[in-house]
Amino acid sequence: PLVARVMKEDTAEVAKQLRPAITQGVLALNQDSHYQFSHPRIRTTLYECTTDSFKQELHLAIARAMQQPARQTGGQGSQRDTNGKRATEIAHHLNAATNPVDTAPTLRLEVAHSNLLAARESLHHNEFQYAYKFARSGLALLGDDSHHSLHLELAECAGLAAFLCGDFDQLQRVQNSAPDSSALRETRLRAAMVRNRLHEAVTEAKGGLQQLQFPRSLKSSLTGMPLLAHRLIERAGLFPYLRSRKPLPKPLPEVQDAQFRQASRFVGYLAHAGFHMGDHAAAGLNEHIMSAAINKGYSGEVAFAFAVAAVGALRANLPERAQHLTLQAKEIAEQFPQQAFSVRALVTVSGLVDPWFGNFDHTVRSLLEAAARSMALQDYEFAATAGAIYATNGLLRGLELGSLQRVIGEQINHVNQFHHVTGVNIQFFVLQIIASLLGQPAQEQQVHEQARSIR
Repeated sequence: PLVARVMKEDTAEVAKQLRPAITQGVLALNQDSHYQFSHPRIRTTLYECTTDSFKQELHLAIARAMQQPARQTGGQGSQRDTNGKRATEIAHHLNAATNPVDTAPTLRLEVAHSNLLAARESLHHNEFQYAYKFARSGLALLGDDSHHSLHLELAECAGLAAFLCGDFDQLQRVQNSAPDSSALRETRLRAAMVRNRLHEAVTEAKGGLQQLQFPRSLKSSLTGMPLLAHRLIERAGLFPYLRSRKPLPKPLPEVQDAQFRQASRFVGYLAHAGFHMGDHAAAGLNEHIMSAAINKGYSGEVAFAFAVAAVGALRANLPERAQHLTLQAKEIAEQFPQQAFSVRALVTVSGLVDPWFGNFDHTVRSLLEAAARSMALQDYEFAATAGAIYATNGLLRGLELGSLQRVIGEQINHVNQFHHVTGVNIQFFVLQIIASLLGQPAQEQQVHEQARSIR
């Protein structure tokens, strides 16, 4: 057990030394055969009576013991569960053993890195407040920007955690004190999107593309088309008419170029903002992504580009082309199911293309499933978009109003905790219409007040 590693004794000797404490009711063994105090007050009293220097020594000893490779005592599943929390537990003890003033620089650097691991682990488990706390602790230990890479990674974790908490003030503080990066810009862009600051989001996306020198960096990737011709076609809005029906390669090679994938995300955010603003100026950039994927490879972001192109083809009154692009978007998305933009692609075609050709019940099921998958992938803003598309489709196509009202209310409750506006405001608007149609003036007023509270 851990206590044996801390005491540097074998398990039998530890059991012998602790037996009197168990007999007197001070300690107990829990169901996992781990030692614990029989009452929290005993632990609190002992901790308060311990000197600060000894506390630090003890916390450091516990952290060092936890950093030792654990012995395999159970199945793979139990070992994996133990390791899942180890990063956060180690960081907790190292933080208690250090401070930014008196701790040696080498130890501060080690603890800052431990906080980064703990922050990432907390993000993975949807524990966003803990993730923010660990990242900020790491930044406090680093102090200045002398370790630029680690400082930037901690700032990116802190910014993402603040965004996922819906704490935009803390996000702004992180952004103000950190060097800029594509990841921080992306978090800033997402924050602008969910607060309905669409022009700000567009500016951020364009700035990110400019920083990445996109699409100029992909001149050689365009499939034989001169750049001038490409721009003329883009300005004329002719891409939906020229899109090739060439089948996708099998199997689809995955994108390996991180810069191209980041650029694909920025273009995707531009397209998302364009849906809300009625602005389709990103169509040319979207075409760059689709063309470059032939050489660069495919991903969820590329699937979303195909989905956006399908919507564009439908808008250009090219239904067969829209259906063809929809099938390709789904094919790409299905190969990368754990990528958030794959789910965005499925939401887009399910909500904006399929209803014109397919069964409405299938559309409803697809949107509800996609909203749940977006939540699981921490893409809460597009979960709200999926909910908005579901709400408008359900209302316009005559879904039973009471059922629709209940489902929309549940979706709002899931997303509203993150203080989002975009998407959620559309759902609130549909709820007001439903309440009016059902003759529920009190409910209509309540929904109106809730909608105003998030602005």
